[in-house]
Amino acid sequence: MQNVLTPGPHLFTSPSKGLTFEYIIYREAGKPPNPSDLLVIHPPAWGLGSEYLQAGLRDLATKGRLLLFFHPRGTNNSSFPTDPGRMSSMPDLASDLEDLRLYLRLDAFPALLGHSNGGAIVLGYAEMYPSRVRKLVLLNHSLIGCTDRRVRDESVQKDERYREAFRVFEESEPKTDEEFTNMVRGLWPLYFFNTCFVEQLV
Repeated sequence: MQNVLTPGPHLFTSPSKGLTFEYIIYREAGKPPNPSDLLVIHPPAWGLGSEYLQAGLRDLATKGRLLLFFHPRGTNNSSFPTDPGRMSSMPDLASDLEDLRLYLRLDAFPALLGHSNGGAIVLGYAEMYPSRVRKLVLLNHSLIGCTDRRVRDESVQKDERYREAFRVFEESEPKTDEEFTNMVRGLWPLYFFNTCFVEQLV
């Protein structure tokens, strides 16, 4: 357990799928890893990566948390499936977390945190493997088949701070990676505010 939870990036391969997955560990310097302190953090599965979550949540490691930022298939150094149709299937993405749990030799995840689409994935995992997770934290989760509440909220739409973000939301039709990146950056104000409360949830 010690080696798989050393600070920094790690790679492992799923024996059943042949896919390689990357995760990154943060923990307090000099503190031996305690699996019961583990918080697995899952970003959206559409290629954004976890860098923004690392920037916002890594300070939890200084408060005793053992943080694992998981990169889903096709993100950062995690590999793509050979069948593109298996890239974003919810059961496939949730089962990748089960591969992670088996690799870490955990009886259950102490806590799973998912942001946006990552929240839908960790919720899907809990539905598929209810005995394998103790606690879920869903941040601005995006559930399959549901419209984003913040986009529909009239009080948010009338707030001057979000005017430009709503313009981007309504007018953007990205066709390249660069255009998609610019669109996502323009939407940030709709989704990121007051991340300090996460410490109270985990």
